[in-house]
Amino acid sequence: MGYRKHLWLAAALALLSLAACADADPVLDARFMDAMVLQRGQPVTVSGSADPDAEITVTLGSAEAQARADATGRWEAELPALDAATGLTLRASSSRGARTFKDIAIGDVFLCSGQSNMAWPVRLALNPERELAKPLRPDMRLLQVPHVASVTRQSALPEGTRWQAANLHEVTHFSALCYFFGRDWQASEDVPVGLINASWGGSRIEAWISPDALRTAPHLTERLDLLGTYVADPAAATSAFGAIWERWWQAAAGTTPWQDGLADPKPIPGELRDWKAFGDPELETYLGMVWHERRVTLTAAQAAGAAELSLGGIDEIDTVWVNGAFIGTTFGWGTPRQYTLPAGTLRAGENLILVNVHNGWAEGGMTGPEDTVFLRLASGDRVPLAGNWTYQKVPPELGGAPQMPWMSVSGLSGMHHGMIAPLAGTKLRGALWYQGESNAGEPETYENFLRLLTADFRDQFGQGLPMLVIQLPEFGARMMTAGNSGWSSLRDAQRRFVMADEAAGLVVALGAGDEWDIHPPNKQEVARRMRTVWDALLDGPDNPARTGYSPVEARREENVIRIALPETSGAYQTSGHDRPVGFMLCDAGGGCAFTDAALNGSMIEIDAPSAETSTLRYCWGDTPVCNLMAPDGTPVTPFELSLD
Repeated sequence: MGYRKHLWLAAALALLSLAACADADPVLDARFMDAMVLQRGQPVTVSGSADPDAEITVTLGSAEAQARADATGRWEAELPALDAATGLTLRASSSRGARTFKDIAIGDVFLCSGQSNMAWPVRLALNPERELAKPLRPDMRLLQVPHVASVTRQSALPEGTRWQAANLHEVTHFSALCYFFGRDWQASEDVPVGLINASWGGSRIEAWISPDALRTAPHLTERLDLLGTYVADPAAATSAFGAIWERWWQAAAGTTPWQDGLADPKPIPGELRDWKAFGDPELETYLGMVWHERRVTLTAAQAAGAAELSLGGIDEIDTVWVNGAFIGTTFGWGTPRQYTLPAGTLRAGENLILVNVHNGWAEGGMTGPEDTVFLRLASGDRVPLAGNWTYQKVPPELGGAPQMPWMSVSGLSGMHHGMIAPLAGTKLRGALWYQGESNAGEPETYENFLRLLTADFRDQFGQGLPMLVIQLPEFGARMMTAGNSGWSSLRDAQRRFVMADEAAGLVVALGAGDEWDIHPPNKQEVARRMRTVWDALLDGPDNPARTGYSPVEARREENVIRIALPETSGAYQTSGHDRPVGFMLCDAGGGCAFTDAALNGSMIEIDAPSAETSTLRYCWGDTPVCNLMAPDGTPVTPFELSLD
């Protein structure tokens, strides 16, 4: 009996072993999931891993393809292009077993990416109740990519990420722009639609671009090298970043507050909180950096050994020193901050804790609560740090501080690694990009970054991938005198990129924004314009709607500047006035002045008696006043043209 039992156990273990092997081989790449949508009309590339030299059979519906794993176990099979369909099964099998994914649809797949205006959900868009009451189609599928920033390239999205049918719950929280565009597309094309939302509020464009692409931008070399150091040795990279930050401050301000303390601090009245509530008129509307200082006296016994510094919630970037030693820096909107202080950081007597906080939006500063602000000593005792904090505003003219390259929203490549790279190999119908608010202070680099981003997308999702770029809407104070505008300069960088890329389209968002709200709710109108530009893009690169009716040329003829708009079948028009408004002329020294203009068919004429005029601008300003309309009713894009 014992012998037979032994045989039974051996057989059972063998079966379990075979089952485990069958379950483990072959493996499809993590981008393949149940209920996913694959792009119609393009060959379907299926890839994964298996035993070296294993023969793989892949089927999708009635389509079939063969592959053989290479010496490393990687394999790839290509299925023929398929027409729209639903309810298909994707299966990859070998002699060791099979993997199956069900409820696969074939249709059109779009990637929606960028920062908060792309992430803005349907529930916060204009009239959400009306939008959510409209019928939902079960053959629209949504993939919400979780927020992941990584210093190394990831092959898979976080566990649990999956395609979902566009039901009421999923649509409510999904990107409004992405959904409205996809809904309109599906209504006209009548095919399954897959929408992938990979966006993150506050993110800079550099965070979405691969390191290899960013290497072509020389001004990023030091930060990219530091990012590489961080991958291998985070502590060494953090220390090196502290030195970079300190060099920047000394060059900008000529002081060393982390060693000497603040020169002219003011006491923080009451508890730690948003600095706009300090009662200081200089901080009531201030966005920028503020120093926070706390001094604490310790005995020799208390100062001995390592310790932990807890600073409570901080919004949004803090940079911390203790007794002149750089401790670290963290990004987060009100998230708790905790830092380890190595032995020797603290000292007997007075200790200086200095925190620089940068806030770029809404509430900011050290926000507590105060019972979370303390030192935990090596003994385990806590030394409360509530109260007795002082502060000092950083003059805004010093500019922005360096940013950690491994930071999520303002670092380098983190979102590419965590949110785009895991999707590589997915075939797309197109990409929709709405970003730029976080780069508006540096428009001179944005056009090149858009080129790098688009090249990355095309490398990963298909050469020739159509790309829609949504231009920044209006936001901020109206320009009362002619001059410069970071938001307008970035809009023009977006325009120039599209002008140079025949597979890209420009969506003018002016007129659908809100000068008081950086997140305008009228996403429906922007989505409508997106579809108009998409159709123009499909019509061909010469369709003027593709470039926002960007001017063809500007030329000086004696004392008149003539701007040629692209020829159209309809007429250009002006709103609220019989002449176009919003033009300014600038000289080489940077002096600008508003000027009158006249519209004559597709030609704009401006008197320019001064030979010093070198630049012409239209619709310039964070919230510009301009009224030139294209024949389709959308505003003509803002532009800046050289007259040299």
